[in-house]
Amino acid sequence: MREVLGNIVRSKILNIVQQDINDLADLGIKAKLAVVIVGNDPSSKVYVRSIEKLCLKMNLLFSLHQIDASTKEIELFNSIKTLNNDKSVHGILCQFPLPINFKNEIVTENISPFKDVDSISPANIAKWATGKYSFIPCTPYAVLEILGHYNIQTSGKEIIILGRSHTVGRPLSILLSNPTFNATVTLCHSKSENLQAITRRADILISAIGKANFVTESFLKKDCTIIDVGINYIEDNTHPQKGYVVGDVDLSSVKDFPCNLTPVPGGVGPVTISTLLLNTLKAARLQLTR
Repeated sequence: MREVLGNIVRSKILNIVQQDINDLADLGIKAKLAVVIVGNDPSSKVYVRSIEKLCLKMNLLFSLHQIDASTKEIELFNSIKTLNNDKSVHGILCQFPLPINFKNEIVTENISPFKDVDSISPANIAKWATGKYSFIPCTPYAVLEILGHYNIQTSGKEIIILGRSHTVGRPLSILLSNPTFNATVTLCHSKSENLQAITRRADILISAIGKANFVTESFLKKDCTIIDVGINYIEDNTHPQKGYVVGDVDLSSVKDFPCNLTPVPGGVGPVTISTLLLNTLKAARLQLTR
């Protein structure tokens, strides 16, 4: 197993972020990202803490809006509406998954496309689906940046994606099949039959299924590239922090397997957060022209 680290890619993007922050400061603008989180999903809380730390480090304003899972959907709707109307907020991210009593549409259909830094609103989906986008969804953006930085070829290659979420799997399936990347893409999900037979065809396997240690050696073709998008929190009272994060890939199973792999942590996650900041700064610039 050969690790494909995200920190190098992250540093490259953060250099651009810093320059954009400086350029906006010259115009008297300090960009601000607002994050909405509903409930207490452990993986989401880990991710949001990482976002806040990086915002503070980069001198980008950050606000967290916590909503209890036991409240009604109107609370989430009102929070999104308030942030849409707040001119000091340039980017809005609502952390998924939402609790089962909340519909995703409360966010996707009501978030302002000008502040939608994860590109999940209908207006922004239409743009990236047709190649005329303001924002690429952050995690797919990170995956594309990693593939590009390490010169991992996609043209003519077979890419299998595990997971059809609206924030990762579906956007990647469209973006990777467009003429820029020219991949042959298969999107798998919970109803896919003969899953391991499908994944063993993959030149590039992208796992965004959200199941800890799900992908084992039996899923893989030799010399493939695995992009592990999974962030799964494991509670462990013996651990110094009472828990830790693992990906979808079972590292113990693939450690001796000939493949390229993005580790968790240290792979896609750090790059995703850097693209989130980059999209927030793009949003700030867009709002200058409105």
